[in-house]
Amino acid sequence: MTSASLVHMLRAAVSERHPTIAVDNRDKTELLEAVAHEAGWRSVVDIGRCVLLLREQPVIRALLLAPSPAHLVERWTLLERYGHSRNYTVVTASESGFLELRHQARDGGGIAPVNDLFIWGLIGALIEGAGFHDATLSIVDPDGDREIALASSEATELPAATNTVRVRWTPAVRAAPAPDSDVPVGRTRERLNELIAADPVHSWTVAECAKRLGRSARTLQRELAASGTTFSKALQGARVAVAEDLLGDRRLSLSDVAFCAGFSDHAHFTRIFRRFADVPPSAFRDVLVKARRRAD
Repeated sequence: MTSASLVHMLRAAVSERHPTIAVDNRDKTELLEAVAHEAGWRSVVDIGRCVLLLREQPVIRALLLAPSPAHLVERWTLLERYGHSRNYTVVTASESGFLELRHQARDGGGIAPVNDLFIWGLIGALIEGAGFHDATLSIVDPDGDREIALASSEATELPAATNTVRVRWTPAVRAAPAPDSDVPVGRTRERLNELIAADPVHSWTVAECAKRLGRSARTLQRELAASGTTFSKALQGARVAVAEDLLGDRRLSLSDVAFCAGFSDHAHFTRIFRRFADVPPSAFRDVLVKARRRAD
């Protein structure tokens, strides 16, 4: 999700919810400060929640597939690293059903409180959109360690500091999909590709994939070897195939594609993609564009 798409979402949300606020020629912070001035700081949180308007966008879909709030935050922080965001989110405490997050600037400087509030609203909406409806987010006020619930309708003044939030939810193990019990030996590699493509950002292991395919890890590795590959190569190939499909969408940056396809960073994406496709992702995209122009 490029910063441009996020700002576009922000402008659309402000125009719809606060039509008296002019959105032209204002950057993100200026827009959020205008919302806070007109409607209060909780309205800034609500603007962040509008990220779910983009839920069909591939990057947002990839975030919403996270199996827990902790995994979702992990995906979010990876996305921030991809985008070289000026500000980023760090996990300062973590235990079962609990996270403490801090929003900080890469240059060590300060962050406008409205930018903190916007990000907390966004993360809260993503957690809810992923199906964790009991999750709560509370800003930690350093004065007496008071917590202020973001979802509360109670009229409260803006906390002295807004850069730290605590996330709580009821830990629950989602029911794992039933293992495939009828995958023919000849379809093992094909079914593995389908499994990975359903959520390529997930940290797939040979043990987990084998279980999902109704195999032991040793059997899966043996069947992959018989088809001329290894689990590592099959995983990389499945992610490259996802990337090839996404590269056809010019609205996605190369970083968006790399994130959605499950690569750890842009350099890793380029290296592995070139190994499988013989060309870098940018060249592959150019070929797709030219082919579609000829077809049109």
